Amino acid sequence: MHYWRKGMIDALRRTAADASGDEALDAYATYCQLREQGLRKQALAHVADLAGRLSEEPFLRRQRFVGWVLRQSLEGQQPSDGMLLLPYPLVRRLIEPTVLDWTRWEPENPEPHFWLGMLSSGHGTHTIFVRAAAQNFRDALARDPSYEPALQGLIRLEQRFG
Repeated sequence: MHYWRKGMIDALRRTAADASGDEALDAYATYCQLREQGLRKQALAHVADLAGRLSEEPFLRRQRFVGWVLRQSLEGQQPSDGMLLLPYPLVRRLIEPTVLDWTRWEPENPEPHFWLGMLSSGHGTHTIFVRAAAQNFRDALARDPSYEPALQGLIRLEQRFG
């Protein structure tokens, strides 16, 4: 079952199993379980509620949760495996604002710029998104020229879009 989405389903299972010990992680695990069961509407309602609650939390709590979710989204064998881990309500209401705050809290840290690049590249193939992703990867490398994830992001963009 779900063969063409096997990597995505595996990512949901793995992430739900890894998410424990924290109220936000437990709630996110519930989203993953609902989504894995095919209960999309209920899962999205659940994660929208979670995003709304977490968006009111202090920055460091949001940063910890967002960083964990973003790292989980890259764990699969295929780039698309983590796609279901980043539902639109969570990205729009919590992840993007938190990563933008992160760039202000830690202006010399390359990691939030890398995540902005990854989020931009995930929006599609339109030139504006590709350019935004490339610029964010370059911003990360300007802060640390040896930051391998940003370098790999630029290489992937170059290979895919020339």
